[in-house]
Amino acid sequence: VSTFLALLVSFGIRFLVGVSAFWTLDSHGTRVMANVATSFFSGFIIPLVFFPAWLEGVARVLPFASMAQVPLEIFLGKHQGRAMVSVLAVQALWAVALLVAGRMALAAATRKVVVQGG
Repeated sequence: VSTFLALLVSFGIRFLVGVSAFWTLDSHGTRVMANVATSFFSGFIIPLVFFPAWLEGVARVLPFASMAQVPLEIFLGKHQGRAMVSVLAVQALWAVALLVAGRMALAAATRKVVVQGG
């Protein structure tokens, strides 16, 4: 379940970054910034437990931890019982929030697009 939610969160973030191309001339910079933030705050580069306490707290509030750190911690048995339900709920919340935000951004982008020709 956690891995599926992690995929949804990852898709939501990448979809929002992709939709941002409707408002920028070049989406390369947005993609690079998103990749750096994702790599750092998800625990891909350094596990979040090695962060200073204040930075770990910030990283766990952001959606990026739901992509790698949380599924790994569940796999390792760090979260069980109510704690596991709690982190799964946070993952689900981020997945829903990002997918809704992506849907809203796509709706705004399609109103912006003008296609001419046949």
